[in-house]
Amino acid sequence: MSKAPAPIAQVNVSYQREEDRLLLKIRSTDNAEYRLWLTRRYTQLLLGAIEKLLAGEPEPGQTAEKSRATRAFEHERITASADLNTPYEENAESFPLGAEGVLGYRISIRPGTPASLQLQPRSGAGVSLPGLPQLLHNLYHLLRQAAESADWKLAAGIRPGPEPAGRKLLN
Repeated sequence: MSKAPAPIAQVNVSYQREEDRLLLKIRSTDNAEYRLWLTRRYTQLLLGAIEKLLAGEPEPGQTAEKSRATRAFEHERITASADLNTPYEENAESFPLGAEGVLGYRISIRPGTPASLQLQPRSGAGVSLPGLPQLLHNLYHLLRQAAESADWKLAAGIRPGPEPAGRKLLN
């Protein structure tokens, strides 16, 4: 079961070199902090799940290429207006998933209105996030930045233009 946090105050994603994992921290307005450890594979799956939620249903008569271009423009618009300069506040009063955090294992998405994204460990409680476009675009951006700093070389993400002809897999 996933816990729905109080409204989200801040999100932080950082690469932890000694673990070779990303640490996702979500601080709610009631000063609870949800910590999830993300492996490279889980991060790639999470980025895909976010892309799926953001894609939604294309407008009637809209081509797939135009839909991707619209999504890329919307992504740039939203992330450009995000406050990425305010330092993450490390003053949590509680840690519903534990102070050490949990290892992400399962991702569930519920498209529609309202959409949601559930991040869950193998067992026990996880966290449920509302599928708000602003939150999803910014989370996607933060995950991409952290994966880049980890030099994980994940597949290309939200971008304009046609899909690539062939798909390359990395080990």
